[in-house]
Amino acid sequence: MNHKIVFIASLFILLAGSSSVSSAHTPGDPNFLRPDYSKQWKTLRTPHFRIHHEATHKEYARQMGAIAERVHNKLATWIGWTPEEQTEIVILDSVDFSNGAATPLPYNQFFIYMPTPAEGELMDQNPWMEYVFTHEYVHILHLDMAYGIPKAVRDIYGRPVELLTVATFPQIFAPSWVTEGFAVYGESNNAAGYGRLNNAWYEAEMRLEVRRGLRSLTELSFEGYSGSRWPYGQNYLYGAYFFKFISERYGRDAAVNYIRIYGDNLIPWRMDERSMLIFGRPANLVWGEFQEYLRQRFEPQLAKPKQESAGHAQPLYDEPYINRYLTASGNGDLYFYHDDSSSHPQIRRIRADGTHEFLFGGENVSNLDWQDEAGLLLSKAAVCDNIKLHTDLYRWKPGMPAPERMTYCGRYARAAWRPDGKQIAAVQLERGLTRLVLLDARGEHPQQLSELPLGDTLGHIAWSPDGKRLVAAVKRQHTGWNLELFAIGDPHWQQLTLNDDREIRPHFSRDGSAVYFISDHDKVWNLRRLDLADKTIATVSDSMAGIHEAVVMPDASYRLVEYTADAQAIRALPASARAGSVYPAYSGTAPRIDALANAADYQAVPYEGVRDYSALDTLRPHSWVPFIATGADQNSYIGVSLYGADVLGFHRWTAIPYYYMDQHTLGGYAAYIFRNALTLSTYRQSLIFGAGNDPMQYRSDEIRYQVLLHHSFNSTESSIYLGGGVSSDHIKESLTQTSGTDFVFRDVLAGIVARYDSTEFYQRSISPTDGRRVRLASESYDASSNNFHRGKTHQLDWKEYIGLGDNHVLYLRMLLAGGDNGIRPYTMGGEIESYPVSDGSTDLGRRRFMLRGYPYGLAALTGTQMGLVTAEWRIPLGMVYDGAFVPPLGLGRHSVTLFVDSGDAWNRGQNIQRKTGAGLAWNAETLIGYDTLHVGLTMGFARGFDQGGADRLYMLLGSAF
Repeated sequence: MNHKIVFIASLFILLAGSSSVSSAHTPGDPNFLRPDYSKQWKTLRTPHFRIHHEATHKEYARQMGAIAERVHNKLATWIGWTPEEQTEIVILDSVDFSNGAATPLPYNQFFIYMPTPAEGELMDQNPWMEYVFTHEYVHILHLDMAYGIPKAVRDIYGRPVELLTVATFPQIFAPSWVTEGFAVYGESNNAAGYGRLNNAWYEAEMRLEVRRGLRSLTELSFEGYSGSRWPYGQNYLYGAYFFKFISERYGRDAAVNYIRIYGDNLIPWRMDERSMLIFGRPANLVWGEFQEYLRQRFEPQLAKPKQESAGHAQPLYDEPYINRYLTASGNGDLYFYHDDSSSHPQIRRIRADGTHEFLFGGENVSNLDWQDEAGLLLSKAAVCDNIKLHTDLYRWKPGMPAPERMTYCGRYARAAWRPDGKQIAAVQLERGLTRLVLLDARGEHPQQLSELPLGDTLGHIAWSPDGKRLVAAVKRQHTGWNLELFAIGDPHWQQLTLNDDREIRPHFSRDGSAVYFISDHDKVWNLRRLDLADKTIATVSDSMAGIHEAVVMPDASYRLVEYTADAQAIRALPASARAGSVYPAYSGTAPRIDALANAADYQAVPYEGVRDYSALDTLRPHSWVPFIATGADQNSYIGVSLYGADVLGFHRWTAIPYYYMDQHTLGGYAAYIFRNALTLSTYRQSLIFGAGNDPMQYRSDEIRYQVLLHHSFNSTESSIYLGGGVSSDHIKESLTQTSGTDFVFRDVLAGIVARYDSTEFYQRSISPTDGRRVRLASESYDASSNNFHRGKTHQLDWKEYIGLGDNHVLYLRMLLAGGDNGIRPYTMGGEIESYPVSDGSTDLGRRRFMLRGYPYGLAALTGTQMGLVTAEWRIPLGMVYDGAFVPPLGLGRHSVTLFVDSGDAWNRGQNIQRKTGAGLAWNAETLIGYDTLHVGLTMGFARGFDQGGADRLYMLLGSAF
């Protein structure tokens, strides 16, 4: 992958740090979760935006256009910045969870996933479209902002994805808590009380942070998106409260001024200077004031009678970190999802006697429901159409090794068995809409019962004991989240509650006379009970931390998921529990959601001006970066770097022409990538070796062309990559001072590569684990009769990763390669492996492999045949994510590796003389600029025990951690 693409990808700023779906294996396919080029794409233009969408998403795009312009008017005035060009918006329906991401490079752009969140921190009364757009557009206005010298440099060079980014986008070079905190503050900066800063979820998290002990400025600045500490997403949480604090302490304009003052910053990460300019004191002193502000705000709540355990709840299971999706059987067993962030997520069972056990892997599970005869019903994300991630229904019964799949690309995000197990009710997602669907017990013959209009959302559902009705959490655009009842056979919904609370996860009592649910009434999430007869709501639990889920057991006791300072913990609450708070299901006046879409003058933008998507709108270069390189002899050159990519990612190109000043000749590199399936590239260089008066001075001219085809086959368990192509190298070497015979080297290499990857990488991993990576390659030099090299060669590279627990990993490798005598030979030695010929995505022409403890270039480690075995024990040392505030250098996760390598390279007919080396290495994730740059650092010692071996100290910078 082009290094510019990697840099751009790393700058996409997410709305939420993680989704509700946990997947340890992520396909490396650049098309995964990106726009589907097989669809018909349209572009809707408004004065400040271009909205790119599939043709079937016409109405969503029209609504987005109206929301976008109104949000722009509000935010541009508040922040004091308007982008010079239209912002690109991409509407995606490729996943069944809620999120968005933004970046200002190489142009202002962000994408939005259409599904509305039905629980969690993103769940809000404000319509999802306005919520997500506001957050992402705050990012755009913030990160695009530049004044003074940075703006002048940008006016000249554009928006470079190079070193010049430091001089043109100063806002990028600050800790992520500034970026995320300001966006959360911006989404919450409204009189209606929407956004995360106004919801009970954030209140509970920060309340328990005060109890546990608040994070220091350096801890938060280096933590970033790493997820090394619970709760995850601390850069969002602390950052938002920091902006709230400075607005209350230093005036309502302090938050915006804190952003604006950095717009002309030239030296990156000057956080102390920023603080002095705004507050007149260093950043650490202001952070101390902020911590005291949080203590004064939350300690009075903590000083109330101890309520951190819900009512009289008793601990049942509190292993870190995530425990959720509770469902109970008729005999009192409790099924749930568990994720420790270090190994496979699990589906576990707590038996009625209190013992618990692992049942099967729980990757990508997002919903569970048990029925005694039918078994466990799961909603689980799976790859659909190779590049999308949609939820399907699975079923598991005791005795089965793994769940069996029932639907394919069904998009059933939430589902429940009918009490007799003969039917399934499910919530289906599509085009930003939700619909209620009825399926048979095998997940077949779907029947649509109800489809909610755009702007309304169907949350979790549950059956009545008689199987005739469904209760659901429903979000209506005009009234927000409430509970509603749906009778099978009647297309109308019946209102059960109507108030300002957020209400989730309803389910009937065993006798059908009441509905239990979770709500944030009085700004704390707790278990409530709605009496269907008298329409009153009683509070059952009394948690000050927050209840996320609950289920009623056969004996009428409760099992709760409660947020704690260390994990989501499962608690047991007796049947007699009552908190005493009772209130009516209907408030005195119907709630009115103060949203843009509900304004009296609101109307969607006209669609008449829409046109077919054109990549040319964004494909042009948005920057040019001149450079000069000086070298020995006569090899100095000047050049310019150009780059372009369309917003949907269907086309990418790079052009780096340069001019050799002494030789008066041209060189450079150019590449074009079409839909991440076809790569065309060319490269030319001209180098002179030797002093100008040296009669043996010679000139080497090299021209290379490549054509590569590649495709990936994706799943949530593994990925297969197939690539093939042709590479042509033409090298001419000639003496510059005397006449003589030129040496001409010409090779046309054809090859195919297959790669298989099933490795996992968990949130707290130090290395890929639990899986394997296998690479097969076959290459031929017989494509042209004029080739310098001849023959064929084949390679097998097998890497096995075995998790040993506690993030320890055993890594095993077997590499075998062999070819005809005329091929370009293999070489071994050194501590790195190179990809010398062409494109790292296909590895064509790869010939150099490491053998630690031996120098590269030994004749004894060169040949047409090669074999290597490696064993490593990778030992975690910790996750630090802290460092110095000035200079902003820190340490993330680090580990030690003990290794043994043994191998040889030889020619046919020669004896194998295996050479062995061993050693150890310290691997560190070094943090530069707080959490901005993560650079791998390896420092190691290797000893070669056989001929040619030596004691070698080495250091690798930029290595993968």
